[in-house]
Amino acid sequence: MKIEYKKHYKELYVPDSAPSLINVPAMNFLVMSGTGSPESDIYQNAVGVLYSMSYTIKMKVTNVVGYYDYTVFPLEGLWWMDGGFDFTNRDLWNWVAMIRQPQFVDENGVNRALEITKSKKADLDFSKLNFFEFNEGLCVQMMHTGPFSAEQSTVDCMREFIKINGYVDRIYEDAKHHEIYLSDFRKTAPDKLKTVIRHPVRIK
Repeated sequence: MKIEYKKHYKELYVPDSAPSLINVPAMNFLVMSGTGSPESDIYQNAVGVLYSMSYTIKMKVTNVVGYYDYTVFPLEGLWWMDGGFDFTNRDLWNWVAMIRQPQFVDENGVNRALEITKSKKADLDFSKLNFFEFNEGLCVQMMHTGPFSAEQSTVDCMREFIKINGYVDRIYEDAKHHEIYLSDFRKTAPDKLKTVIRHPVRIK
């Protein structure tokens, strides 16, 4: 059976267009980090590395215990700024770009995929690639439909939900603004883009 993230992990990737609580489990990710806007060369390199590696793992790292067919997971991003997040100062954003990997993928599988991918994608810089477990825990999330520039209204709605329900938004403490990109930017009109917005929270 092929595992499709929108079907088998619906609670994580297809939330309602209203805020809701979710306890996010620990998951393994390929990650690249940097500073700058999403249009910067360093960010575009990171996206190229993550997708190239993820598809190599899907197609080439198959003879391992527990392997199953699956749809490659979507690109995700953690975003933050020193001194508090500002949606307008994009060049000052710090980020971690990431793509989740199936449970059967381990360091050995990543290293095998890295060797293969480097030989085919010599134009990409793999030096900041990492593989680690990310455990986000209790979060509030919501589906945002529309351009990224209009996310503030979605975030404001989430903040009101967090406040009314007695939680604290941890992106002002030790956590990061989290986005999960469900649409293909190249083929989707800005007003139809679907992005999961997720903020870790704690009880007040």
